[in-house]
Amino acid sequence: MVNLFISNYHYQAPEWFWGLLIVPFLLYVQIKKETKKSGIWKFNGSFVPFSKFQTALVTLRWLFLILPILIYSLLILAMAQPYSWNENLNKYEENQYGIDIILALDVSLSMKATDFSPNRLEVAKKVANDFINGREGDKIGLVLYAGEAYVSCAPTLNYEMLVSRLLQAESSELEQGTAIGIGLGTAVAQFRDKSIKSKVVILITDGSNNYGEISPMEATQFAKNLGIKVYTIGIGSNGLAKTPVITPMGVVYENIPVEIDENVLKDIATKTGGKYFRANDENSLRKIYQDINALEKRKFRSDSYAMNPATPDTFLMLGTILFFCLLIFDSVIFFTRPNE
Repeated sequence: MVNLFISNYHYQAPEWFWGLLIVPFLLYVQIKKETKKSGIWKFNGSFVPFSKFQTALVTLRWLFLILPILIYSLLILAMAQPYSWNENLNKYEENQYGIDIILALDVSLSMKATDFSPNRLEVAKKVANDFINGREGDKIGLVLYAGEAYVSCAPTLNYEMLVSRLLQAESSELEQGTAIGIGLGTAVAQFRDKSIKSKVVILITDGSNNYGEISPMEATQFAKNLGIKVYTIGIGSNGLAKTPVITPMGVVYENIPVEIDENVLKDIATKTGGKYFRANDENSLRKIYQDINALEKRKFRSDSYAMNPATPDTFLMLGTILFFCLLIFDSVIFFTRPNE
């Protein structure tokens, strides 16, 4: 069972695992509740003395104790959206001429600058949303980075889930800074299927690398070695922009020069066979995505792409079976006190 849950599955929404923290508490409550009971068991309308079938009844008592907790744990695992890489790769072979794309989106505090309306981050999310919905049959993933990076959504064909993660993108849980190297390196590490010939990273940032242990050039070499093409987009107007700054009095907006390290972004794109773009406003950003969309056309269209990578059915089925077992046992065999 442990091998089924851990070795064969990855999880799209691992934050649900926090719900498992209360399992020891539930088990403690159940044990305290059960150890205070005394009496006999009733089976099919007749009373059975505890001493006559002691071993079997003790086993049943523990079964009643554990079943609700097992059902709860299975529900949490299902909510975590499990998926199997093996299952997805087998289905993905039918679409092996598609393109794998990772969006690496800068969500640092400066992306809240208001030179785009309402700010850079919201416009970047809106335009990326339209780009995703315009693709068909390509696996697309999402990496968010600031001073550190994490995979918000592994490469998937479930665009609805991907867009949901994209629209929720924020930097509040990340260390502040702009770690372009870590953001790019994290994106590159998501390409697991070597049979896919076309692998693309679209990296968006509004600043220069000022954080992280991996330099942009190290991450670029990593991408180049794996045959991954990187399109870089510098987002921000020219001149000054009202940008949020953390001060002892809280976050305030100040007019700060827009400083995009275009030389680094150009080097990343050139060395990986991609292209650098500069977005000064929402319209230019849309045009950039249209250009990338035209450059990265699929060679073959497969009608089998519309599959959901999340596979919670196994967990839901086991939970349902255990739930009905609990109902059956409770209606046929139940504990009663002597005075009942």
